[in-house]
Amino acid sequence: MFKTILQFIVDSSEILMPVAIVIAVALLMYWLAQRALSLMLNKGKLATPMMATLQFIMRWIFIVITLLLVLQQLGVLDNVWAALLTVLATIAIGFVAGWSILSNVFATLLVLVYRPFMIGDHIKVPADEIGGEVIDINFMFTSLKSEDGVITQVPNNTFFMKPVQRVPGEKNITLYEQLQSDKPFNA
Repeated sequence: MFKTILQFIVDSSEILMPVAIVIAVALLMYWLAQRALSLMLNKGKLATPMMATLQFIMRWIFIVITLLLVLQQLGVLDNVWAALLTVLATIAIGFVAGWSILSNVFATLLVLVYRPFMIGDHIKVPADEIGGEVIDINFMFTSLKSEDGVITQVPNNTFFMKPVQRVPGEKNITLYEQLQSDKPFNA
């Protein structure tokens, strides 16, 4: 039995040695990354809750990459880098697509908290030549009604990327009052 195991190790050394090297290098890199995070935490450059999140993400990144490299060494995945880059590209595309939506939702929350304008105010974004009376605010857009009656929906993140001119309206209503109304906005 012992001779069989020893013979298997000797016969498989061409495969097992690269796998052992991949695992050893991965463990070393993981230890160095953990050490770097600990140093950042000790120097006050990283908050404790953020440390736990980064450790979790980093652990899984190292596990996935190490697993892919081991599978490549075993001959299961011939072109592991193509698979890895495909996964990363898919994640990047999803992040970019979702970022626009999240940006607008977050900007809406900032509009509601800091109230740079209210429903009933007249605002103008000179850089985009957009302006009008604020008639509606939702989680994606602020609706502006121009003097000629045209309604323009402006993404909420615009108000944090470009200068906005504001003229307070005569009759401002709060978002709460708007939400209690039967009409979505006073078009």
